[in-house]
Amino acid sequence: MTIRATLAEAVEQFTTEGGAKLKLSAAKRRSAETQAGRFSKWYGEERPTSDLKPYDVESYVNTISGNSSDAAERVEGLRNFLEFLAKSELTETNLKSHARAPRGRASRRSSGASAEVVVHKLTAEGHANLVTELENLKGQRGLIAESLSDARADKDFRENAPLDAAREKQALNESRISEIESLLKHAQIVGEGDHGNGISIGSTIVVRNLKSEREQRFTLVHPREVNPAAGRISLESPVGKALLGRAPGDEVQVQAPSGMLTLKIESVEH
Repeated sequence: MTIRATLAEAVEQFTTEGGAKLKLSAAKRRSAETQAGRFSKWYGEERPTSDLKPYDVESYVNTISGNSSDAAERVEGLRNFLEFLAKSELTETNLKSHARAPRGRASRRSSGASAEVVVHKLTAEGHANLVTELENLKGQRGLIAESLSDARADKDFRENAPLDAAREKQALNESRISEIESLLKHAQIVGEGDHGNGISIGSTIVVRNLKSEREQRFTLVHPREVNPAAGRISLESPVGKALLGRAPGDEVQVQAPSGMLTLKIESVEH
């Protein structure tokens, strides 16, 4: 039986007992706690852990950037958190296997060649949201600095929980700032003329499940813009990949946890 808990509650529980339960070293525990916090903010802190699905994990992993060793370390931290969720009966299945380190996206053709640049296609709304989030995060720097200063006033650093918390918050804040700045630096805003004739990022689609006759409406977005509650799904998800380039009237098959689904595209809006 799955225990009901929000992702924020699960992160708090993991911080309290995850390291001991999984027998993690201090370094791996800190890394896993950091990744748990990032994943929680990305997915939605108030959403129940029981709603987590494999494609949610896969979509998040696709957002992880950095060199191969950094990316692998971040994925390992996420895998430890997912394993804890399963062992604590906070998810229906162990989603650890769906967190795989992304393959290196940058390549060098010669010793003097520059790394290949990855372009991130974003909707105008998603780009604006990231800009706003970046401004808010930078605005928090002053408050975090004050928290660090107050915590350092306590000379006993051995058991200074406020100082540890302030440092962790600062690390998360700066990490997120770096991620967004990198994303925006190589972002391309998708406009109405960029879609062509087929479904692409930013397209809003209505599909009908040919077995249940149920219709669903959603918009394909970059993994960073995912919000299932608002009908915004990743173009990297199984459904997104199946729909890319297709047109109204087409039928696509999608492998879901419940089995193979056949969806008919009823309409597309760009």
